[in-house]
Amino acid sequence: MIEDDYRINFIKRHLYYTIKAKEEGCHCHGYLIWSFIDHLSAINAFKNRYGLLELDLSTYKRKPKKSLFWLKDCIEKGIVE
Repeated sequence: MIEDDYRINFIKRHLYYTIKAKEEGCHCHGYLIWSFIDHLSAINAFKNRYGLLELDLSTYKRKPKKSLFWLKDCIEKGIVE
């Protein structure tokens, strides 16, 4: 398991404020995760891993991160924990 609690906290904060804004009347219809899978950055290649899935550059296999399972659980429960 790839531990990426920093990503979970980042997404959790953004979802919190997205929901709060919607409750206060903003026309927000969703939240977009920057990248589902690790991708090439124009600034630093693959140094920062932004995705919910890790991409192994030698085999191109994808490995789920802890944040993917956390987000899946939030979606299934309908709440952000």
